[in-house]
Order: sequence, then structure tokens, then C-alpha cells
Amino acid sequence: MAEETMSTAEVTEALKDLRTDLSKQITERTKAVENGATKEELKAYDERIKVLESVGEELKEAKEEIRALQLEAREKSAEKEKGLTLRGQIMKALTTGEEEIKSIANAKSGRVELKKAASIITTGNVGTGVILGMRESGINAAPFRQRFITDLIRTQNGGVGSDPLTWVEKKPKEGGPASVSESNTKPNMDWTYNEGKTTAETLAVYAAITRQQARNMQVLGETVAEELIPNLYDEMDYQVLLGDGAANAAGIGNNLKGIVQYCQAFTGAGLAGKVQAANQMDVLRAAILQARVGNKAATGYGRRTGYIPNAILVSPTVNALLDTYKNANDTYILPPFTTADGSKIKGIRVIENDFVADDQFIVGDFSKGLLNFVEGLSLQVGWVNDQMIKNQLTVLAELVASFRIKYHDQWAFVKGTFATATPLIQKAEAEA
Repeated sequence: MAEETMSTAEVTEALKDLRTDLSKQITERTKAVENGATKEELKAYDERIKVLESVGEELKEAKEEIRALQLEAREKSAEKEKGLTLRGQIMKALTTGEEEIKSIANAKSGRVELKKAASIITTGNVGTGVILGMRESGINAAPFRQRFITDLIRTQNGGVGSDPLTWVEKKPKEGGPASVSESNTKPNMDWTYNEGKTTAETLAVYAAITRQQARNMQVLGETVAEELIPNLYDEMDYQVLLGDGAANAAGIGNNLKGIVQYCQAFTGAGLAGKVQAANQMDVLRAAILQARVGNKAATGYGRRTGYIPNAILVSPTVNALLDTYKNANDTYILPPFTTADGSKIKGIRVIENDFVADDQFIVGDFSKGLLNFVEGLSLQVGWVNDQMIKNQLTVLAELVASFRIKYHDQWAFVKGTFATATPLIQKAEAEA
């Protein structure tokens, strides 16, 4: 068939001519209608138009078949080249188009005669910074601190409408059950109900970039987001633990009221003044006891119990010191209430935290803390002031959250410093 010998270019030219004829027939039919042509004359036009359209469809199909065959041929050729070595691929590229090379060289034998010896290519030909070696993917940056909030405390997505977050607390006052002899007055007890409430704060950070730089360095947009988000979460981590609930240093908003604001000061509880040769391990054991006792000494709490801590926070330096205790013979020692590697004290995890100072410790049941997200993390891109006419963009990351520890649960947390806590539990030396 004729179509089998036609090239893509020939089919394209034929389609072009056919479209011209088809347009001409349609124009002539329109004029015939205007001049009052008969039905037979119009029918003849319609038949010619129909034939041209049919031929056009056949030409289009032929063109697609030719393209499919060409694509198949290229794929087969590429498949064959996959097995070539690097040297083989280079040689194939150099020998492709041999006839054209001969023509350019004007040499009957196809050899290219060099009129001048070529210089050796050295690093000087490259030019500084023009051709680089291998560049590893990604951008290196200093690591962020391990997150605290998602590991220890509870979180919830309260959403819009959960600010302020409120709850009801029952506080005992006095009295309680007792045995009563005949005709004696029965004892009474009473308590009060109070509302607890915390309000949300907005944590935010932004970075400004130019549109040109965002286009030239496509990874920049991702890098900006990757830098803003961890910094935002890091600030939230800090405030959940150490936030003072007061205006921040910049004077643009209030900090969250963090765990340390609820912590009870270390007293030593029942170990105060009773530990011989007290050390840091003893201090932490006493802090566990203090949380376990809770608020039993307060009026109305005599029948209540305390809390069982689930974590001990110390600095990386203190955690290293806890691992290096030795006796007089330079043998490593650990107290009997720790695991073999010292990672748990009385069954409670010891966790390094970069926010905790080197002499500080925090012991508590961190599940009693709740971080409520009123609005989760959001990223926005827009213009600030005259950035639009300066071709700049601002990337903003923010979230809205509140943090709370209920009134009674503040006794689940104990804080202190080893410098002041150690003397509190140290047993006084016997008088000579």
C-alpha cells in the first residue's frame, strides 16, 4: 500500500493539502447556499466534504502508526545500547554520522588531517568553579534537639473553639470518716469546686526570600520550610518545659506557662537529713519519693496518695556523670535501685534534655501535662508591605496552642538543683 512507503513528513504535507481542499469545499458550499443552490447541488458538496474528512482520518491514523513504529525502533535501539560499556557508548557517539564527518573534512578516505597539534587538556582549561566534581544531594545543617512534647506529655487537637481550655477541680477542705460511739455526733467533711482555665498562645516565625532566588535555587523553598518548622517546634518544646507564662523578651506576646512553673521545690521528703554520703543518685531517689508522697501533708489530703513519676530529666553532662561513678578502687559502681546501665532509677527513665541546666533536675509524671492545639502547624506564603513590587516573598510558619497542668497534678512534679538538694538529704555527722 502507498501509506506504508510514506514518511511522517509526507503524511503531514498530505494532511495540509487535504485541509486546504476541505476548507475550500466548505466555503464553496456556504456560497452555494447563499446563491440558492438546489438540494442535489448541496448534496454533491456534502459528499465531497465527507470523502475529504474520511481521507483525513485515514491520514491521521497513518501518521500515528508511523510515529509508533519510529518510537518502537528508538526503544529497541536504546535497549541495545544499554549493554554497551562506557567506552563502547563513547565510541558509538564518535562514529555516528561518519559520512557527514567525511564531508566536512573534505577527505576522500574519511580521515581528518590535523594542521596543528592540540594542547593537552589540564585543570587550567576548566576554569575555577566552572566544572565541579560530584556534589552530594541535600544541604547539611546542625541537628535539632530531640523533641520533648511528643515523647512524654499528652497532646490533643482541640481545634477552633477550644480556647480557652477549661476544666473542673474538686479541692478537699477538711473532715472525713471516723468511727462513732453510740449517741455521738457523726463527723462531716466538705470540699469545693473550682474552675481551671488556660488560654492559647500563638507561636510563629517567618523568613523572606526573593522570587528570583526561589526560581534559581528550587530547593530553597523546601529548605526554608525545613528550617522554619523545626525551629518553631523547638521553641514550643522549650516553652512547654520552661515557659514562664509572662511576656516574652521581644515584648510581642506571652510565653506558655511551662512545667517548671508547676513543679514543687525539692524538699527531700522522708529522706531529708537521713542519707549518708549523699550523692546525685540519692537526690533523684528522694525526688521520686517526694512525688510519690504528693500533697498528703496538706489539710484534707491525708487520705490521698501521690504520683508515680515516669521520667527524670537531666542535662547530658549530668547523665554522663551518673555513668562514671567509681569507688576508691576506681571500679565503676551503681546503686542497687538502678538498672545495670544506669538508664533507669527505681524503674524510671533518665532522659537527657538540652533545656535542663547542668546542675538542675526535673522528676515527674509528665503524662499529667496536656498540650492542646487550637490551630495546628500552618505554612503561608505572601507579601508584606512593599514586597510585591520588590519581587520578594514571605514564608510564615505558625501554630496556636495552650498547655496546662491541673491544680492537683502539680505535686506530680519536683525540681531542684543538686547543689542545694544534696545537703538537704545529707545525714549530719555524729558529734564526737
